Amino acid sequence: MVMLLFVATLMSNLVYAYVLIPESGTYVSLPGSPSESIVTEISGVKFYDSNANGKRDEGEAGIEGWEILLYKIVDGNWMLLFSTTTGSEGRYTFEAEGGIYRVVEVVSSEAWIQTAPLGGYYEINATLGGTYSGNDFGNVCLTPGTGGKTMGFWGSKNGQATITSDDVTALNRLNLYTPNGWNYPKFDTTDLAKAKTQIKNYLRNATAADMCWMLSAQLIATRLNVLHGFLSGSTIVYVGPSTYVTSGFISIDEIMANADAALLPGGTRADQEYWKNLLDWVNNNWLSFVIPNPP
Repeated sequence: MVMLLFVATLMSNLVYAYVLIPESGTYVSLPGSPSESIVTEISGVKFYDSNANGKRDEGEAGIEGWEILLYKIVDGNWMLLFSTTTGSEGRYTFEAEGGIYRVVEVVSSEAWIQTAPLGGYYEINATLGGTYSGNDFGNVCLTPGTGGKTMGFWGSKNGQATITSDDVTALNRLNLYTPNGWNYPKFDTTDLAKAKTQIKNYLRNATAADMCWMLSAQLIATRLNVLHGFLSGSTIVYVGPSTYVTSGFISIDEIMANADAALLPGGTRADQEYWKNLLDWVNNNWLSFVIPNPP
């Protein structure tokens, strides 16, 4: 039997000596040495990911009372070893042995969406006595979208009444599509009443058969919503993961910017339809918004 000597110096400056018994994989303290267990420490923080970027930024708060689970591979299967809840600053710690572990958080409500880690959990190949920190979990809480006004509103009497000359100028900066046989957009900048009529006609005649037109019309509605404070461009919206938005989170400003870019030469119909749908859903309040601070 081979025995390997292990000496541990603790913060108290006391020295504890152990031998490793290879057959059992355990440590035994030497005679005359104080008995002190050697543990593997696995830790992290549960935090509110306010900007939904998948990492903890300065000022993002820890979340207390969140359940975290520790699993270990035993005989080829994942076995639940421990459950703990996060402390006042969102911190948690597990003490274990060597082995392969998985750290998982419990998300108990559909209103909460995980933003970190990317794979949903941490897998750790731990050695006895090792310290494994930084296993952080990020989440945001969603709330139903609100405030959006549709194309129908902006083509109506009430919507038309709110449109200003500054709005017309802002809309003319967009890459709006000019349908065949039309001489606008650009909308008239010398006669506001004429510009309002042009905007109304453009919105009311938009058709999904011409995707550039429908995308432009939805973009007009969203831009007016932001200009008039019905929506905030900085609001982060949950749209679900896709090839266009891998994290599933995107701001309203970013949706508009991508929609505008899709109207440039080279934009595909698939691109245009995707961003048209997001604008439509934002305008109809069909998407969930990220709550900026922990509820």
